[in-house]
Amino acid sequence: MNKRIELKYLIIAILASLVVGFLIGEECCTSRLTRIISKSSVSTIKSKKEDTTKVVDVPIGDEINLASVKIIVKSFEEVQNIQPGWGEPIFPSEGGKFVKIDVSVTNTTNSEFTLGSNWALLVNEDGKEFSEHDNSYELDDYIGYETLKPDIPVLGSFIFEVSESSDDLSLVLSKAGTSEKYRVKLN
Repeated sequence: MNKRIELKYLIIAILASLVVGFLIGEECCTSRLTRIISKSSVSTIKSKKEDTTKVVDVPIGDEINLASVKIIVKSFEEVQNIQPGWGEPIFPSEGGKFVKIDVSVTNTTNSEFTLGSNWALLVNEDGKEFSEHDNSYELDDYIGYETLKPDIPVLGSFIFEVSESSDDLSLVLSKAGTSEKYRVKLN
């Protein structure tokens, strides 16, 4: 009879473990489902926010007024390499090509500042985004390190490396503090 009681307690313990395991699993699934629903809501909010982005198409040569600068895209060209002041030329990666963009930038604030790098993106026909090439600073007329004094236009250039198959390119600039983007079609 002792063995019967022990077996009974063992069966009860196993059933209790299964019930507790089920309840914990149920809670875990509910928690996971809540997180998924929350992420979905955030994605929906983000996509709704993205829908409010105003994209303004601007032709080459027209003025773009951003928060602190006025920019005019003067021209663009595909270049074979970047020729540094010292050393060997820098060539694009295999499957890539360089696009050089010439701009005029005017500081519209009351004090001088340095423009810096990576303030624009080059976007191809597939929506793939390319940032300024790391070696843009090697250009003789690199605009990134120029000190921009108020109301004095500075001419300069910068380089992007894009995939060789990219043909329909646009320079995209964002206006700080707004949802406005300006797109200059280069082709």
